[in-house]
Formats: sequence, C-alpha cells, structure tokens
Amino acid sequence: MKEHPLSIQTRKSLTDPNFETKPGYCYRLFRENRQSVYGHQFDKYDDDSDRPTAKKAEENWRESPYVVTKAQGYAIGDVYFYGDHGPDGHVGTRIPGNLIADNSITHHGRIQGGKGVRPLEELGEPTTVIRLPLYVPRRR
Repeated sequence: MKEHPLSIQTRKSLTDPNFETKPGYCYRLFRENRQSVYGHQFDKYDDDSDRPTAKKAEENWRESPYVVTKAQGYAIGDVYFYGDHGPDGHVGTRIPGNLIADNSITHHGRIQGGKGVRPLEELGEPTTVIRLPLYVPRRR
C-alpha cells in the first residue's frame, strides 16, 4: 500500500525550516502540511480565531465527514487530535513506525525547533482522528 501523501509531506517538513518550528504550534504545522498537499480545500475546518489552537479546530473537524473511529482502524497519514492535552489540545500526524510527527513543547524526539516524532503510545488515546483522502486535485 502506498504511503499517505500527508504522512510523506509531514516527514519532509520535520527538517524543513520553512515549516513552523516554534515549539507548541502543533496546529499550525499540521495546517501548513495539509495545505502543501491539498491547497486550501480543507481550510473551512480550521480555527480562524486570532489564536488558533488544536482544541478549537478539533471541534470543527469533528463535524466533518473525515472522522474515523478506532473500530474502523487507524492508519498512517491519519491526524490525531488530543483535546484533553492542556487548554489548547494537541494534534499530530501518524507516520510509519507507529510514530506521531508533531510540534510540541516537549524535548523528547525533537528534530528541529519544536518539530519531532514520538511513539504513538506516548500520547495516549486520541479524542478525534481524521483521515483525509489519498488524492484530491488541487484547485488553482
């Protein structure tokens, strides 16, 4: 099976200084990666407040047709929200090796700035998981 394009892009962004490096800006890193793959097609689910957070955006994504359940099975390229991780929540993208690539304030697994990878189990159960399509033509 082909690796999900969001997973591929997220792995590339971990060492690219043009993607968010400031620790704790997890949703911004996810949004930058998503827009690199899909353009602005999914922006309607973003938190468009002055201070966007994963927790606020999770509420929008929860109403989308892209939510998957544990019973359906999670996969590489899925986006994991953790609404119970602090006041702002947390978000990361699953990549090969049972890992989550994210941007956080922890020092464990850091690659560049706040960007890094952690074992999936380290973050606990996600509160919402979404799966974007393998292919969506970018609008010009």
